[in-house]
Amino acid sequence: MNYDNYEIKVGQMDEDEIIYACVEHIEIAIDDYVNSEERAPQMEIVAKDYNKKCTYCSDQAKYVLLP
Repeated sequence: MNYDNYEIKVGQMDEDEIIYACVEHIEIAIDDYVNSEERAPQMEIVAKDYNKKCTYCSDQAKYVLLP
């Protein structure tokens, strides 16, 4: 999988709009996104070397929900 475009997309967005989620919290993250935006999010897998923490805990994020 190629993550070159991923870092460009995330870098151009407001960090307040992005939800990072670990495996444990991805369902909650999707529910929160749908409840606030009233539409499904664009979800992508976070590259292993992209050091972001889950929005809901201090674990490493595995997914990112993009607006």
